[in-house]
Formats: sequence, structure tokens, C-alpha cells
Amino acid sequence: MKKVLYIFHQKTSVAGDVGKKFENRGFSAEIIRPPLGDILPNDLSSYSSIVIFGGPMSVNDDEKFIRDEIK
Repeated sequence: MKKVLYIFHQKTSVAGDVGKKFENRGFSAEIIRPPLGDILPNDLSSYSSIVIFGGPMSVNDDEKFIRDEIK
């Protein structure tokens, strides 16, 4: 089965229209939220697509999850 990974940076974020388009095309979805403690996967081979949504933070912020994502 095709699977899409959504990476959100806020608790209340949703995939919206993008999510509906993937769903209509038969994709299952997995959601992770690094700022809330979710760990980014090391192996991305099980995903057909990855969508990274934005948030209010900046790459210049001194937050651990941002440093981890930049690695």
C-alpha cells in the first residue's frame, strides 16, 4: 500500500486539502510531530511520499528538535 508521511510542527496542524488528495489516491497516512517529542524515522523507504508542513519556528531558533531535524 502507498503511504505518505506528514511532518507537522504544531499540535493542531492537519493535512487539509493535501491530505484529501493523497487519501483520494489511495494513500494511507502517518503523522509525526517532532516538536512534541516524535522521532523522525531513520529509514524512509516505506513511504511513497513525505510532506513537511511549516510552523511558526525558525531554523535560527535554538530548539533541540530543530537541531535534530537539520542533522
